[in-house]
Amino acid sequence: MGFFNTIGLIALIGVPMIIILHMLKRKQRDVIVPSTYLWEKAADTSVQSKPWQKLKRSLPLILQLIAATALGLAVARPYISAFGTAYNYVVVIDASSSMNTEDMGETRLEYSKERAEKLISSASALSKITVIAANETPYIAYGPDTNKAEAVAALKSIAPTGGGIDMDTLEGMIASEAAETEGGIYIYTDNDSSFKDIDANVFYAGKETSNCAITLASASEGNVLVNVRNYGASDEQKTVTVYLGNMAAAVNDVYIPAGSERSVVFTNVYNTSGKISVVMTPEDILPSDDTYYIAVNESETAKILIVSDGNTFLENAFSLVEGTEIYKMTSDTMTSADLTGYDLYVFDGVLPETVPNDGGLLIVNPPEGNSYIETGAVKELNCYSEGISELSSGENLQFIISEAKTVNRPSWAVTECSADGVPLIMRGENGGQKVCIFTFDIHNSDLPLLKEFPIMIYNLSDWFVPGRIGTQNSAKCGETLNIDIAADAQKVTVEGPSGDVRTVAPPFPASEYSDTAEAGFYNVTSEKSDGSITETTLAVNTLTDGESDLSALFGQDREGTAGKATKGGAALMGILTILAILALIAEWWVKYYGNKRR
Repeated sequence: MGFFNTIGLIALIGVPMIIILHMLKRKQRDVIVPSTYLWEKAADTSVQSKPWQKLKRSLPLILQLIAATALGLAVARPYISAFGTAYNYVVVIDASSSMNTEDMGETRLEYSKERAEKLISSASALSKITVIAANETPYIAYGPDTNKAEAVAALKSIAPTGGGIDMDTLEGMIASEAAETEGGIYIYTDNDSSFKDIDANVFYAGKETSNCAITLASASEGNVLVNVRNYGASDEQKTVTVYLGNMAAAVNDVYIPAGSERSVVFTNVYNTSGKISVVMTPEDILPSDDTYYIAVNESETAKILIVSDGNTFLENAFSLVEGTEIYKMTSDTMTSADLTGYDLYVFDGVLPETVPNDGGLLIVNPPEGNSYIETGAVKELNCYSEGISELSSGENLQFIISEAKTVNRPSWAVTECSADGVPLIMRGENGGQKVCIFTFDIHNSDLPLLKEFPIMIYNLSDWFVPGRIGTQNSAKCGETLNIDIAADAQKVTVEGPSGDVRTVAPPFPASEYSDTAEAGFYNVTSEKSDGSITETTLAVNTLTDGESDLSALFGQDREGTAGKATKGGAALMGILTILAILALIAEWWVKYYGNKRR
């Protein structure tokens, strides 16, 4: 016999406490009196038994001790390991968007959780159980531990999301937990491709594949473009309605052949801004991808100041960025100019003594001896750069570089591109201010000659001033929101679709906001130092790539390794709890009917 929770044995202190209370209890005799007239006057001289008398045999006392002992042991969760076989379990629940499909009499997620609950309930009392939620940010919901009730509660708490699965993180998590507990892996999903390389017991959900989805919607100059795709095997007729706020602004029917995509254009939907929802009806088995959200904010032209002694590459690239006004200044003019009031400052080969803090900073080829970033000697490279950056749309950022300054990377920056160990491009937020640093003179590379260079500058502009053209690229569920935080912001809050509000700043730099499991509109409120308040809206949409193309794998479960077998056993907590309840009922019965007989 053993205990899962040995600290719970402290609860047995109730046994001696009951004995002490019985020894202290005053013993009184039942006496028949003719009247209570003189009761008050006689109270002062009444004699009762003294405490700390010898404990007498008492059936209620025995029953109370039995109840206290049983409850105290139950808290310690005792078990016996004399029989049976125990296996440890790593239970993985797919909570991605496709698991919201309603073709199992319930959603695929609910069906999978019910199957997993049966597995956990059938486990031995000695089985260690780990429950993992598989989504855009996988996490361990429970374990590893042996409390089956808590494991089931954690399992039921896993909520559906509108995103996908971070498989790299998930696979590492599964491997680590399985190695730690030597347990078998049990995956509940509707997707075969994601888990085919894992030695696991896979239990599938999903009976149907017919599904249509809104794969993309965009807004520009009052018009809305909508793409709808039919993933099923039969043609579909759908109605697409565009809502501006809560009011229907436009509607159109669309015929979608099997396995194809169609586009619909709606004109004159909005004037300057609005929350636009595109809804496709009738709903199908996956309703979450039948709605698409677009946030159109009031457009604000971004003012960009370029301080350079002549860099046509930078000037031409920024001139192609829509929604911007370009201002130019030489290094000589900079020393006497007022460097305030711009949304983005581009310093090429120069830096002022006091760096502006009311806008973003793009520093190209930082000069030696500047007070902002520590630079070292120039290092000859003559090689290709390497690094995958969002600035190049997630592609490998490769160009020829002849030389660059060695720098000490600040703690707030992330190196996105390097060559021979020398950081070339670094980016991050310094005290709430967005900063990007190119440690080299772009003339010493072929970067400005590549077709990717204007794209990089455009993406940089999107990062520095995302609200300059009103509409913003929507995020997918589970992704981090790109929140434009002004350098003079004092407080920034985000309100989700369900009305929950979270403060992302202060402290600065602002924390990332990735609580985007739910599709819808996210309202960002920024309070500035001058007392003004700005409000913007960001849209988050359900992931359709890899999620809306449904599979029907029900009944095709795959067997894998069960894990290491150990000696099994049974938990005694339930038996002891029942024993305690019966003892308390018996104690009440003895006292109640004993008093009645008197």
